[in-house]
Amino acid sequence: MTTTDNHFYDLVVVGGGQAGCAVALTAAATGRTVAVVESRPGGPGGASVHETDLPAAVCRETAALLRAIRHAGECAVVVPDQPEPDFAGLARRRMARVAAAAADMGRRLEAACVKVFNGRGYLAAADTVMVLDCETGDDIASLRGRTVVIATGSSPAPPVWFQPDGRHLLTLPQVYALRRWLKSALIIGGGPDACEVASFLALSGTSVNIGFPQAVLLPQAGDDMSRHLATAFQREGLSLAASATATGCEAVDGVCTTTLSLADSEELIRTEAVIWAGPKRAVTDNLGLRKLGIATDDASGAIETDACGRTAAPTVYAVGACADPECTALEARLRGEWLAANLAGERAPFPTPRNLIRALATEPPVAWVGLTPAEAQAACPGAVTACIPLPDNLNQPASASGLAAIVGDAATGEILGAQAIGAQAAAFVSALSIARQFEYGVADLAGLIPADPAISIPLASTARAWVTAASGHR
Repeated sequence: MTTTDNHFYDLVVVGGGQAGCAVALTAAATGRTVAVVESRPGGPGGASVHETDLPAAVCRETAALLRAIRHAGECAVVVPDQPEPDFAGLARRRMARVAAAAADMGRRLEAACVKVFNGRGYLAAADTVMVLDCETGDDIASLRGRTVVIATGSSPAPPVWFQPDGRHLLTLPQVYALRRWLKSALIIGGGPDACEVASFLALSGTSVNIGFPQAVLLPQAGDDMSRHLATAFQREGLSLAASATATGCEAVDGVCTTTLSLADSEELIRTEAVIWAGPKRAVTDNLGLRKLGIATDDASGAIETDACGRTAAPTVYAVGACADPECTALEARLRGEWLAANLAGERAPFPTPRNLIRALATEPPVAWVGLTPAEAQAACPGAVTACIPLPDNLNQPASASGLAAIVGDAATGEILGAQAIGAQAAAFVSALSIARQFEYGVADLAGLIPADPAISIPLASTARAWVTAASGHR
C-alpha cells in the first residue's frame, strides 16, 4: 500500500493510552507538532478506558445496585420479584460509556491539533515510525519525528499453563466483558487489582476464593489495613489463601480445578472460573526495538530507560506501563505530562507512586498515600505510626468498622504516610495528602477546628494519638 503521510513532526507518540495522550496533549500545548499512532479501532484512551478501569466501574455500579435491591427487605422495602441482571443491557451501557470516553479523548486531541493515525506503530529508524494496518500489515503512513515516544502500555501476563479462553480462564479485562454472573471463581494474585475484582464479584453474588503469593492481601496499604480488609472479606464469605502459588489449572465440562501450592501442602480448588490477577507484561514486542539497540527486561518486557525516560537510542523515549508494567492509569498520565515537560526543557520532578493517593473501589473502601509503616521504619529510624478506629457515622462512633493510620517522623513531625479503610477512607487520606503538600506536621493536625466533622474529627483524633505515641518514642 502506498504511504499516505510522510510529514515531519516534532513528536511522534506510539500508543494512545493514558501516558501517550498525556505526552501528546502536553507537548501540543507548547506549540509542537504531534502525531499519535493508536492500534485500537475504538480510538484512544488505552486499556484503562477500553478494558479495565472504566468497564470495571460500570460493572460495579450494576452489581452494587443489584445487591442493594436484593437486601431491600433489611430497610423495610418490599421487592415483589428477585431482580436479575440484564447482560445485554449491561454490555450496551458499558460499550456506550467506553465509546463516549474514547470519543471525548479524540476530541481533545483534535482540538489540540494532534494528528491521530489508526494502526500499529513500528520503529523503522530512531526518527521514523511506520504505521501498519493492524490486520494486513500493509504500510499506511511513514512518520518522521524529531523525538519518538513509546507509550504502548502493558497487558496481563499469565503463566504458560494458564491459557485465557474468555469463559472459564479469564484475565481481568475478560471478567468485565462477561455476559453472565459467575457462580464461583478463584482469583490468582493479590494487590489492588485482585481486591477490586474480588469485591465486585462478591457484590454480584459470586462465591470468591483468592490465592495470593504474598503474606498479606494488600501490602501496598500496609499490614494493618490489609488484615482489616482480609477480615472484612472473610466476613462476607470470601475464602483467602496467603503465601499460595497456583501451579496448574484444568477446565473440564465447565469446572476449573486449580492446584494451589501452600506453605506445607497442596490444595485443589474447584470453581466455575479462574481469574488471573497477577503480574503484567509490557507491550513491547514487534516494535523494532532490538535493531535500534533498545533493551527490554527479559521477565517483564519493560523498556529500559534512564532517569529522563530516554532509551539507548538518544531520540527515543518510553513512558507509562511499557516502562513500568504495574503503573496505574493515573501514574501513567502524570508520567506522560512529566516527560513532555522535560522534553520542553523543564526539570519537573518525577511523579513517584508514594506521592499519589491510591483509593480502591472495594467493600469496604481502602485508600493510602506515602509510606506504609514498614517502609517508614526501614527509611526512617524515628518513624511512628498511630492507628485508631474510623467510624462510618460520627453519630455512632462505637460502631466504627474502619481504621485510620498516620505515619510520621517523631523527630521532625513530618507526615510520612497515611492509610485508611472504611466509608471515609478516601476523604481521610486526601486530607492528609493535602497537609503533606503544604508541609504541615502531624502535631499541626491535632488542633484542627472541625469545619467538616466527618473528616476533621477523625483526622485530629488520629493526630493526637500519634503525638502521644511519638512523645514516648523520643
